[in-house]
Amino acid sequence: MIGQASIDACLFSFMCRSLQAAKTLPLLFVFIASFCLGQAARTAGSGQEAQRGLNFAKAGRCKEALPLLRAALRGSEKDLKRQAGFAGVRCSMEVSPDTATEFLQGLMRDFPQDPEVLYLAVHTYSDLSTRAAKELGGKASN
Repeated sequence: MIGQASIDACLFSFMCRSLQAAKTLPLLFVFIASFCLGQAARTAGSGQEAQRGLNFAKAGRCKEALPLLRAALRGSEKDLKRQAGFAGVRCSMEVSPDTATEFLQGLMRDFPQDPEVLYLAVHTYSDLSTRAAKELGGKASN
């Protein structure tokens, strides 16, 4: 696996050689422009997918929303990441409650002092605790 330091050194070396040879200067600009455009396209694409996941969640299509919301937690802007986390917790509690903690952990990592995140965490863990107690009661009575 190539580390970030190796990539940075490679780019620096490439840029120095390019600047020494005036013939390759336009190539350097093309390389930098294509890299920047690729980064912008990936960011826009992840934002669109996150928005699609949010729309699915709002429409109650949680099974379809969850994979998109998970991806949004990894690579979206802060506000979109927060919305995706909240929607992910709600959808997880409906579809697969065990996965709700995955979304909560992401929210707690990125927004540790946010009162709404803390409030959501308290209620989600409380709901999960209640479900586990009911399950235990059902098994213990058998």
